Amino acid sequence: MIVIGGGIGGAPLRPVIQTVMAHRRDYDFFQILWAARNPSLLVFTDEYDLWRAIPDTELHLTVDQADNSWPHSVGLITQLLERVAPSPRNAITITCGPPIMIHFVNRVLVDKLGFKPEQNYVTLEARMHCGIGKCGRCNLGSKLVCVDGPVFNMAEVGALLESFL
Repeated sequence: MIVIGGGIGGAPLRPVIQTVMAHRRDYDFFQILWAARNPSLLVFTDEYDLWRAIPDTELHLTVDQADNSWPHSVGLITQLLERVAPSPRNAITITCGPPIMIHFVNRVLVDKLGFKPEQNYVTLEARMHCGIGKCGRCNLGSKLVCVDGPVFNMAEVGALLESFL
């Protein structure tokens, strides 16, 4: 499993990480790629040591901008993803962050790393308005993010995601 979180998009992914921690035997190798615009915007920093301590787990951090005291990667999460280059073999990804990030993370996963869209899940909460399917503002093709999601497989919504941006 590969969890890819950007900015406050990490919030919906925290329960995924906690579930893997609680049921570690049910999962193989686990990678967490975590990003923000700058170090002060990273979420759940007090839990990173705990995440790193999970057996067979890697935590990779990056920020778009940092000073010389930042000990981790500097750059977009797509650059980190290419550097880490997780294997698509027997893997799924779960991504949450700004819609533009989700779009380009999926492009890297599919076009450069060989993942199939069916292996990539995204959570699209950012687009929701009323939350009950009445206003229609969260439509993504024939789907409503608030009713049909917010978690989708990229095989379902990948072709429609550009309209989401």
